[in-house]
Amino acid sequence: MIVHEERANQFKRLISILREDKRGPASAFTLRASQRRTGLMARLFQAAYQPDAFVAWRSPFVPTELFYAMDIVPFFPEGACSMLANSRLVAQALDVAKKNYYSGDACSFLRCVAGASIEDLFPAPDILVCTSICCDGAPKMFYNMSKRYKADYFLLDIPYNYNNSEAVDYLARQIEAMIKAIEKKMGKKLDPERLRKAFSFSNEARSYFLRINELRRHVPAPLLGKEAIDCAAAVASTWGTEKIVDIYKLLYDELKERMERSNASLPEARYRILWRHLRPYYSDAIIDYLENRHKAIIAFEEINYIPWDELDADEPYRSLARKILANPGIGCLRHWLDSTMGFVEDYKIDGVIEFAHWGCRHSDSMFQILKTALKARQIPLLKLDGDCIDNRDYSEGRMKIQIDAFLELLGGKK
Repeated sequence: MIVHEERANQFKRLISILREDKRGPASAFTLRASQRRTGLMARLFQAAYQPDAFVAWRSPFVPTELFYAMDIVPFFPEGACSMLANSRLVAQALDVAKKNYYSGDACSFLRCVAGASIEDLFPAPDILVCTSICCDGAPKMFYNMSKRYKADYFLLDIPYNYNNSEAVDYLARQIEAMIKAIEKKMGKKLDPERLRKAFSFSNEARSYFLRINELRRHVPAPLLGKEAIDCAAAVASTWGTEKIVDIYKLLYDELKERMERSNASLPEARYRILWRHLRPYYSDAIIDYLENRHKAIIAFEEINYIPWDELDADEPYRSLARKILANPGIGCLRHWLDSTMGFVEDYKIDGVIEFAHWGCRHSDSMFQILKTALKARQIPLLKLDGDCIDNRDYSEGRMKIQIDAFLELLGGKK
């Protein structure tokens, strides 16, 4: 096992920058489950800096159950950038990336990862694992970072034609080959019983989160979008842990208690909004303006959709392959569109807001198709152009004007 003594210095440099900031966290959550989830994410983040930890950098949609079964600490670098968005670290990292010839046209998440790595702020990985889902830039960036850290790089190639047994077999073989290579590097085998346990935790957490999503169909809504978006369940690094079972169970219990007491999160809500993509992580102002000022609640967000079936420990690689292939962003855009239109129906949506993150071409490519489909259903769509982590071009006033006009349009329909 390689011991990474440099991680202690990487953590010290990171903390030194954060301590210079006088700003507090962007979000203050009221639900105990949200507070516990934030604490869990902080502990996982810090665990990746331990010198003797075997750390796997992962891109969105790489399943984490295998990692926990093998005592591997998953580190989600894009997620780390969102956690740090309310500090000067992001702007500093983006400037460093620019000076090192990373194009400003690329996704700021990836440029932030590059800059933070060049500044030696993120924990040195033992391996890097990436999928080809929904992001053309991530495989290239992860490959680049693997060269920088001299670490093994695994790319899971996701087939375009996803809905057949050949696709499952093709992806399962890649996952199995990756695990064999990791076993060789770690000098130990994957324990089937540990994997079964991780799958059990994942399935139980999935069950609670599906029930949470079911509760959110209720009118009035029991959960504010401000707290829900940050769950980001589709890309979370916590699947396969016992702690996330407890957190999702607590969240389900808290929402159920709210409903039983007729204590909705926004009882006077006038509109129900579907939110697409992520949010600006450096400020809550826009979502607060939407939900608290205008009483337009985010009833659901696509990043919390759970499309996969229960995992089967008797065929682990095929089961994880099916989990990955269930992603609606794979294949023809009709697949993704049908999923979105299903949310509109299930959550009684009045209007859709797309936060168009700079550089995310995959998400943005669907906008016109979605607009046409929603227009046929007389559902207004607002595109908010912005950046999830870079606040230097953020115009709160401009976005508020756009939201005002959008909600005036919704008001004309009521």
